[in-house]
Amino acid sequence: QFDSITNNESIFFYVNLCVPDTDNCYRFELSFSNKSDIEIKDITSDLDSDEELFLNKRVFVSDPIKRDTTINHYHISYIIQDNDDIITTSIVYGKGLDTAYYAGREVILDIKYPNDSILHKNINGEFFNSFLSKEEIKKYSICYFQFDSITNNESIFFNVNLCMPDTDVCYRFELSFSNKGDIEIKDITPDLDSEEDM
Repeated sequence: QFDSITNNESIFFYVNLCVPDTDNCYRFELSFSNKSDIEIKDITSDLDSDEELFLNKRVFVSDPIKRDTTINHYHISYIIQDNDDIITTSIVYGKGLDTAYYAGREVILDIKYPNDSILHKNINGEFFNSFLSKEEIKKYSICYFQFDSITNNESIFFNVNLCMPDTDVCYRFELSFSNKGDIEIKDITPDLDSEEDM
């Protein structure tokens, strides 16, 4: 895989050399100069655990989603995109269990009024650490983020779902941002007992 070109015009690539159908791999960095010189560097031991997962496992990724709107002189834009987090889940495969890997999701939110920035925020699973434990957060990712409304006092509301990938197991939150940049998070996850009584 192509990686980069440096200022001195060396061209870098990554190469994996693996035992077929296993996670047993070596990782190399190849560089080619503009004079056709070649350098090979073994970087297998330089990988952290997340990089190894990306290299040696199939990680399910999603396309970015962009939204942009202007309401009551507020310009609201956000991008929902994959980040470097990897969420590991178990899935039923035939008569047994298999492990699936999903890229985590984050939201890059910008709010301006009318042209002055009042908020620039990166929202990911850690954003909700007052509602979920560290162990729980590792299992969840943002799967839904949607602008909801602007109130008379100019608070801006969004709805967020934090879910285990590819499941209906979710927490639901309401986020509100004031025109001064203050943030409030409210857990609006339906109570399972009340749902069963309906």
